[in-house]
Amino acid sequence: MVDIDEVQLKNNRYANTKILGDIQKHRFPPNSFDLIVCYNVIEHLAAPDRAVKLFSEALAPEGLLVIGAPNPKSFSGWVTKATPHWFHVLYYRLVLGDKLAGQPGHVPFRVVYHPVVTPAALMRFCEPLGLQVIHFREYEGDQYERVQQQNRLVGTLLTAAVGVANVLTLSRRDLKKGDYHIVLEKRLNAPAAAALP
Repeated sequence: MVDIDEVQLKNNRYANTKILGDIQKHRFPPNSFDLIVCYNVIEHLAAPDRAVKLFSEALAPEGLLVIGAPNPKSFSGWVTKATPHWFHVLYYRLVLGDKLAGQPGHVPFRVVYHPVVTPAALMRFCEPLGLQVIHFREYEGDQYERVQQQNRLVGTLLTAAVGVANVLTLSRRDLKKGDYHIVLEKRLNAPAAAALP
């Protein structure tokens, strides 16, 4: 496991190997892994494109890269982009009841939403790296259910707001589906990784 946050590394109870580092810079030897999982991370990175390039370099041929992330083009993504970090902390504390929200090693972490993290942009970016999409799914995360459990009024208002947004966008997509999974496989004939500065 690689994490830039020392507190997060200490809190991790499942990883056998823990590396304090930045996945936008940390380089593993080529063909080191058959599986790389990057879950709820790329939305926080200033250079997720660089991280994905490093992942593709570290993957063995036919290895898999699994990315899970929130979709910046969903309703929750719009709200996250339009509001400051202190608002996110307040939301976690007052609405979700998380008293440790905003403390070191605790959610919510600052969100960047680099343009490459939208699903379509990410899939386009991965293609020339020799990473082909073998699975893609958008889904409704647990955030709406969590809000409903903690504060029924806020949950009802939030659900109504998403419904109105869906109508205003002519229901081109369900904006309640705020998360996605992409599984990419490294092709046997994937190009050699370009030099990174």
